[in-house]
Amino acid sequence: MRSISTWQHSKSQTDSEDRQFPPITWKPILIGLILIPINSFGILLMRVSPTFAVPFYNVILFLLILIIVNGLWRKFRLQSVLSPSEMCIIYVMLSCSTALTCNHLLTELIPIIGHPSWYATAENEWGSLFFRYLPDWLTISDIRILRGYYEGSSSFHVATHIRAWLLPIVCWSTFLTALVWVMLCINVIIRVQWTQSERLAYPVIELPREMVAPNNPIFRNRLFWIGFLIAATITMINGLHAIFPVIPDIPTKRRNINYLLTEPPWNALKSYGYITVSFYPFMIGLGFLMPLDLSFSCWFFFVVSKITLIFTTMIGWQSRPRVPFYDEQAFGAFLSICVFAMWSSRQHLHQIVLKALGQSRIDDSTEPMSYRTAWWGAIGGLIFLVFFSVKAGMALWLVCLLFAIYFALSVSVTRLRAELGFPAHSLWHATPYFVLLSTVGSAKIDPRSSTIFAIYRWFNFDWASHPMPHQLEGFKFADHTQTKRSKLPIAIMTATVVGTLSFFWLWLYVIYKEGAQSFRFNRHTNFYGGVAFQQLQQRLYQRLPSDYLGLTFIGVGFCFATFLAFMRRRFIWWQFHPLGYAMISDWATLSIWTCLLISSITKWFVLKWMGLSGYRRIIPFFLGIILGEMAVGGVWALTAVWDGESIYRFWP
Repeated sequence: MRSISTWQHSKSQTDSEDRQFPPITWKPILIGLILIPINSFGILLMRVSPTFAVPFYNVILFLLILIIVNGLWRKFRLQSVLSPSEMCIIYVMLSCSTALTCNHLLTELIPIIGHPSWYATAENEWGSLFFRYLPDWLTISDIRILRGYYEGSSSFHVATHIRAWLLPIVCWSTFLTALVWVMLCINVIIRVQWTQSERLAYPVIELPREMVAPNNPIFRNRLFWIGFLIAATITMINGLHAIFPVIPDIPTKRRNINYLLTEPPWNALKSYGYITVSFYPFMIGLGFLMPLDLSFSCWFFFVVSKITLIFTTMIGWQSRPRVPFYDEQAFGAFLSICVFAMWSSRQHLHQIVLKALGQSRIDDSTEPMSYRTAWWGAIGGLIFLVFFSVKAGMALWLVCLLFAIYFALSVSVTRLRAELGFPAHSLWHATPYFVLLSTVGSAKIDPRSSTIFAIYRWFNFDWASHPMPHQLEGFKFADHTQTKRSKLPIAIMTATVVGTLSFFWLWLYVIYKEGAQSFRFNRHTNFYGGVAFQQLQQRLYQRLPSDYLGLTFIGVGFCFATFLAFMRRRFIWWQFHPLGYAMISDWATLSIWTCLLISSITKWFVLKWMGLSGYRRIIPFFLGIILGEMAVGGVWALTAVWDGESIYRFWP
């Protein structure tokens, strides 16, 4: 059953050609540009990434502050400082910039730039293994420049340091900007099909769009404040427990229950990580907003995957590594989701191709950019990325395969968020970096290409903060706030450039002062670079052949996900969704499956006994739960600005 996208109306707003957009000045873009460096610096001082779940709680905090300031100004000056449209633009800019500067994007890229030169030793033989393959315009090899970076007690604002870092910063920033530009063009192409024709739910933006609604009706809803107080009280008590252990805590964070699984075959459940149970209030709230069949599918397939592990242990298959190949199955499932989504959009895509060739009169006057610009912009961006990678030293066939899979998975993750609203998605070990290398075989990849693949790890390893879904959600947010869509590409690309450059500068400013060997961001700073080059060393020593069994399970995942999608389209009673199956091996599913179980059962009872009208009435309660934990939990996270370590982290 599809989720109701708003608690006030029975269906989402539709586009109309005669919509009157309120006038928008450059004010929100300027405010966003001011807030982006402040946001980046706050994240660095917090020493923990807020991007492991969406919506980002740091952006929700900024939005809440803007709303409070807006309300105070309205009270005393009788008019608002910012309209809902302008707050929408600021929210999108902060979300897109935060996605780039946090988890496993720039925070992994920057340590990679100097890591091999600083940590090369005679024992690891990195110098003879791959140093000659490292492009000098993408990395830094001068130990004198790196000494201050790793040891600290120095300053980035030295002419020699700035000159050494300038070329890698410009090159990588250009690469990242092109990557984001291609994502933006793809989103413009698929927006109408997903948003208007298929009417996807976009649950992630439910909270921010209700927060910025004219006159803020949700803040006058009693159920909203009840939910807010419940979640805020729980988070406050748990934070105080971290300071004063005598205060009992309320167990909501994930708990490892491996200690209960000691006897066979139950100990097989510990395969592919640990087993946890959790009761995060904001995750339960986000799960309640998800379509019921999707939230059900996520925890159902997770439970089935664990039962399968028991079965394979009982028949002796666990003696073989990686059986039953959940990562490969998930990889194949995501590829299937992309193919099925494109197939469903084939008529729309055909019209766009004709428009790009000047042979169609399809109307794109209300789109963020013309379809011709989006089509040729995506092709131009891809050509640049291919040229950049070949120039760096990667083989052309591997470059084409990498970016084809990367953007296919990007479309699938964007679909995951637009349709399912899944609040966390790392996709560890189900990404090109792991699956492509292990299945194609390191023996078929030359050492130079393997080296470039290693330094490319930063953008195709972890997808928790992937920027593409935030762009499409921004377009949907603009519909609800009647924001002129043509402003959003300017805001997104401006936020990308400014966010990237400001984070480079802030990171280097902090690291040269404190030293990378002592500074800890997200518990690690040197860890990311170390893993990339240690794995590269292993691949160059062990030239492995193609993994045909792994390729087979990629095919199994692709076929099973296609079957689920076909059955869901053919039979209305079919409740098993391929997106739920695709998430079976993800870290996030392991962490929140009990939250999804609770929220789906709760939603089923509400729909059964209270109907759609009752469901709409109760949505503010769960929105209050989400905001309550994010607001108070975000304040606890900010304590790291003063203490160097957060007193309490409400989310891992």
